[in-house]
Amino acid sequence: MRRGFPTPPMRLMMPKLKHINIEEYPYLATAVTLKRKPIFASPDAANIVLEAILFGKKQKWYYLLSFVIMPDHIHFIIIPKGKNISECVKSIKGCSARRINSVFGGKGSIWQSGFYDCILESEEKVLTLTCTKREASALTNLYNCGLFYLLWGTYDVT
Repeated sequence: MRRGFPTPPMRLMMPKLKHINIEEYPYLATAVTLKRKPIFASPDAANIVLEAILFGKKQKWYYLLSFVIMPDHIHFIIIPKGKNISECVKSIKGCSARRINSVFGGKGSIWQSGFYDCILESEEKVLTLTCTKREASALTNLYNCGLFYLLWGTYDVT
């Protein structure tokens, strides 16, 4: 014990916070692969995640504004409408994990538990985070040079 200070507890635990659900607001969400394994460096695996993201859009669970699939994580901007943000991310992660395990003969989770999300409360923040055509072209050039595998997209809110 340090003089004048109590001994700190052996392990401090932060409570698991629930994700806030505000209807009709866009969210930036990020999900990371288990142990940061670069699963999506494989174009086949990246396309499976893309299919899972587009499936939720087709089911009208959310409006899809933008996404990027990196080798070990994904980012996407959605406006939930049929499900809340947690349900949307759970659907994308679950659907993609089952399909990737089926195709590649794996089992178990491919994702870290949980996800990061941020409510984008202004149009300026949404526009800042979505790829412009010039940025998209630059990303495509990096991909064509073989520097990494990347899928990205932007969508209208229809």
